[in-house]
Amino acid sequence: MNVSEPTKRVSLPREFPGVHYYGEDEEAAALRVIRQRSPFRYYGANFLAEADSLEKEFAAGRFAREASARGLTCTHLPDYGLHVYCNVKALIEKRSNSADGFPWTHPANAALVRDYRRGALPKTDELLARSVVCPVPSNLTPSQENEYTAVFREAHGAAGIG
Repeated sequence: MNVSEPTKRVSLPREFPGVHYYGEDEEAAALRVIRQRSPFRYYGANFLAEADSLEKEFAAGRFAREASARGLTCTHLPDYGLHVYCNVKALIEKRSNSADGFPWTHPANAALVRDYRRGALPKTDELLARSVVCPVPSNLTPSQENEYTAVFREAHGAAGIG
């Protein structure tokens, strides 16, 4: 594999390509701020703290990366796999182990419209974005507990969290 050649070629503006793209999520966030008359970072008539929310979301991801780099098992919760609704392929695709397609084909569910893709549960997504999974073994010695705590605090500081 020749790593010097890009695997995908796209035509993007040369400077800061991210600021040139706004999708539905960005439009919705901007409209929410405008409609609530909350365009300022630290105050407003109906303060939403949108910037604070984004910082918390990014802080969780930063912490997970810093903790993992230091040897702790740590995952940003949206990336955790089967324990997050939008990461369960069988749920998103409404697959079943049953020959008749139960529970999706059950008469009580016939009229229900279900969507389990990312974004379907915005409050859940908001909480997941600010969360990490950092399992702590239950059989640590006091010395190991101290070491774990020191590494945890080091990762916390390196992530730039409060």
